[in-house]
Amino acid sequence: TATTEIYTFPYTTLFRSGVHGPGALIFLAVAKLVRREGPERLVRSFLSATSDYPFARLVLVGDGPDRSEIEQLCRQSEGDRVILVGYQPYAELPRFYAAADWFVHLPELEPWGLSVNEAVASGLPLLCSTRVGATQDLLEHGVNGVLVNDSAESAEAGFRQALATTPAAVATMGAASVQIGNRVHFRKWVEALRILSSHQSQSH
Repeated sequence: TATTEIYTFPYTTLFRSGVHGPGALIFLAVAKLVRREGPERLVRSFLSATSDYPFARLVLVGDGPDRSEIEQLCRQSEGDRVILVGYQPYAELPRFYAAADWFVHLPELEPWGLSVNEAVASGLPLLCSTRVGATQDLLEHGVNGVLVNDSAESAEAGFRQALATTPAAVATMGAASVQIGNRVHFRKWVEALRILSSHQSQSH
């Protein structure tokens, strides 16, 4: 019986190992391996949803105190679909975003989620939980991704919906992410300038 492989070597080796081979569908998660960020639910829902999709991969970037538990979960599962690359310097993250097809964030609680901004700027469709604050501004369900609730069942259904999305639709969603990100960032800058201007007026 095959076991889930756990990679800890540099990013470029992922390509040499065939992880990003023909037909591969890459889900990227950038998260600390702590309970609040939901790595166990992420891995379990991914493995369950992709049992019939041998070319689907979950690349999990990040480290933390729960790493050993996640490694054990992977070893107990069949296949080689989960790739744990550990902590990566911030300067290396754009390469992971560029290699991915989808970005996933399914935490128990995330007040905002800077990684969502990074994924949107990278032109990735999103698969995120309603527990991520950034989804209120950066994710439009069905437009630039899939929004799920905080249950394991909903997370698995979200993966299945992403897997059923055609490559053309994935590309369209990725382009929409860039547009939404640009629009949101512009609106927030305008609002910040308005508040600053108001404060300056009141000080005179």
